[in-house]
Order: sequence, then structure tokens, then C-alpha cells
Amino acid sequence: MNRKKRSLAKRSCFLGTLFFFSISAVAAEKLSFDEFKTAIELNSVKISSLKNEERGAGFETAQARFLTTPQAFIDAQTSRDKSPVLAPEFSGTERNGDVLRLGLQSQTSFGLKPRVFAFTENQNVSGVSSLPNPNLRLSRKGYGVESEVSLWKNAFGRDVRGQRDSLVALSESKRHLAEASLESLKVEAEGIYFETVFLKEAILIQQELIRQGERLVSWTKNQSNNRLLEPVHVAQAMASHQSRTIGLISMSQQLKANLYKISQLCGREVSEDIQFESIDIIIQKLSLPQNLNGQKITIKALAKAVESERISIELAKENFKPDLSLKAQYLTFSNDGRSDDTARCQSMEDCRTLNVSLNFTFPLDMPSKAEGSLAANTRIEGLKKNLEAEVQNSQVELRQIEAQAQGCNDQVASFRILIGAHELRLKKERERQSRGRATTFDLIISEQDLGESKINLAEAKMRYASTISQFKLFEEGK
Repeated sequence: MNRKKRSLAKRSCFLGTLFFFSISAVAAEKLSFDEFKTAIELNSVKISSLKNEERGAGFETAQARFLTTPQAFIDAQTSRDKSPVLAPEFSGTERNGDVLRLGLQSQTSFGLKPRVFAFTENQNVSGVSSLPNPNLRLSRKGYGVESEVSLWKNAFGRDVRGQRDSLVALSESKRHLAEASLESLKVEAEGIYFETVFLKEAILIQQELIRQGERLVSWTKNQSNNRLLEPVHVAQAMASHQSRTIGLISMSQQLKANLYKISQLCGREVSEDIQFESIDIIIQKLSLPQNLNGQKITIKALAKAVESERISIELAKENFKPDLSLKAQYLTFSNDGRSDDTARCQSMEDCRTLNVSLNFTFPLDMPSKAEGSLAANTRIEGLKKNLEAEVQNSQVELRQIEAQAQGCNDQVASFRILIGAHELRLKKERERQSRGRATTFDLIISEQDLGESKINLAEAKMRYASTISQFKLFEEGK
């Protein structure tokens, strides 16, 4: 009866233990690779900042559109003139005037700067002693059109089109740069996740290696005390054990640092007990992209920045050219029904003003003109060569990543074969030990070599996953 009670008690204890561990496993926090990527998209302040930069890149595009956007304008002018004149009997002692214009103006992409407006003018003259009525007044109303166009420097809107194209290129450059920075940050974050998975796995293996090392140190000490081994063997075992202890400390410190980074990226506290997705499962999800164009996505940003700078330099070269501009103004006045001079304004031809002017300026410092143009062309050529160099560097970097990915993949395959060999060796060593033909030293060394190979395999898989992730920086669609 007591034996049955003890058996029942043991079974209850065993079931309770299983229940406890099952509850703990369910309650353990997990952070899969996909959950991690989603978390940083939603919670990373840096990613949010880069997304704002990407959206804010449209500022220059809006400026470019604004260059040729029609604008309403109001011009108001008033004057009060009581200055002395040569003939006050004809010019009066006080001359006042008010002008008001309301209309639309624009700047077209082909260089024309038109203005269309309605206007009203009031002219008052007081103190004209030579006339029966010393106070004169004239009010004029009508419509006007003005236009101006450059015929040489920045001819036919070259400056407007250049400013527009430069701003658009600059906007696209900033947008591509923000996209590249965003993608680089994601790749860096994924690398931290991969390294953290490796560290957690490596730490468990290293802890087991340390326990095995402690057994090895104890065994060598006993053998040395029995004069079966030299003291140098004890020192060698202790050095190996201490080296692994130092390695474990380094791994633990790096793990804590990575967890801090992951906490910052995810926007929540991530503890050391959190479970990460297996690197093998992650590698199955990763695939080599098929739409690689051989250029990093940062090249797009650089190319647009170079284009913007080139256009700006071309516009600056225009300042060395002569300036020939044509201006025209046409005003027509309406009849306001008064008995003054506006009474004859029955049609547009009766009361009108037409002014046409041609302005020409020519720079006299010809050596500076030639020197400035040469320097501008040299800068443009330098920008082009810099872009070519960056494209070449990008192609070389892609080939290096491809070679590194292949190398990591080969390493993973080789370490798997090596682990298989170490496992077979360990199995044979245990068989030899059972027959008294192998020592504890041989067994522990086999276990240590196997553990070391497992760490190397985990590290190779981590490097392979990180390398595959870097291909995102070269994808065509990015």
C-alpha cells in the first residue's frame, strides 16, 4: 500500500512538473523575425524619422511647381509732392497722385513674364496760377498688359526650366537618400537580430563547453596528483577553460548590448529570457533576389544630386553671358462719363499707351568670363567622374557580397560535415571508453571539439543570413 502511495505521489509530482514547464513554455515571451520587422516599422523612432524625411522630400518639388504658378498681385502707390519747381504758374505748388493695380502675373517655362491687370489713377495739381481754375484733377481707369522676355542670358526661360529641373532632381535625390537610409537601417536591424540569435545559441553551447572544461581540469589535476600527467597538462586544461570563460563573458556582454538595441528598435523592453526564431527557419524564409541591377540604391540619390548640381552650375554659367531683354507695356483707358480729357476715350484706340524697350548689357571682363566657364565645365566633369567611380564601387561591392554569400553557404555545408565527423568520433570514443580503451580526456576533448564546431556553424549561418539581407540594398525595385 505504501509502495502504491509512493508511486502515486511520484506520478503526481512528475505530472505537476510537466504542467509547470508547459505553463512556463506557453508564458515565455517570443519575438519571431517577422514580428521583429513589424515592430521596428511601427515603433522605431529612427525609422519614423526617415519616413518623414522621405515624405518631406516633396518640398523641393512643390517649390518647382510654384515657379510657374500664376499669382494675384496688388500694386498701390501714392505720392505727395510740394517741392519747388521752375514754373509754378504752370506746374502748380502741389502735385499728388494715387495708383492702384490689381491683376495676375506669371512666369512661364518658355521665359515670358506676363502681367494682366486693371488699374485706376488719380492725379491732383493745386496752385496753378496761370489757369482760371488753380486746382486740376484727372482720374483714369483702364486695363493693361505687360510682358518681358530675355533673348540671350537665360534665353526663353532657360533659368526657369533650370531651376525647376534642379529642384525636382534635388527632391528625388533626397527621397532616394531617405529610402536608402531606411533600407540600410532595416538591414542593420536584421543583422542585430541574426547576431542575437547566434549569441543565445552560442552561449548555451559555451556554457556546456565550460562545464566540460571543468571536468577536464578536475581530471587532469587528479591524473597529475597520481603522477600520470605532467603539471603542464593541468595548466593547459586550466588555460583552455579560462579562455572559454572569457569568451562566454564577451558573448554575454554583446548579447546584452544587442538586447538594448532591439529594445530601442522595437520600442519596448526585451529581456534575456525572450525566445527568438531559429536561424534555420529564418534562412528558409530568405531568398536571393532576382532583380539585382548591380547598383546600390544610394546611387540613385547620388545621380540625382549630381544632376541637380550640374544644372545649377549650367545656370551659373549664364551669368557670364550678355543680357538682351525685350519689354512691352500696353495700357488702354476707359471713358468715365466726365467732361475732362477722358471723355474722348470711346475705344481702345482713342486712349492708349504702348511702350516697347530693348535693353542690352555686355560684360567687359572677358578673361573672367572664359575662366568662369572653364571652371564650371571642369566641375561638371568632376561630378560625372565621381558618379562613375561610385557606380564602379557599387558593382564591386555587389560582387563581393555575392562571393561572401557563396562562401558562407559553403562554410555552412562544410561545418555540417565536420559536425557529423565529430559526432561519429564522439560516439566511437564513448564505445572505446566502455571497453576501457579511451580515457576521460579523450572523451572530453571530443565533446569540446564538437561544441566548438557547433558554435562555428551557428556563426556561419548568422553571417550567411546577414549577407543575404544585404542584397536588399541592390534591388531594382528599391
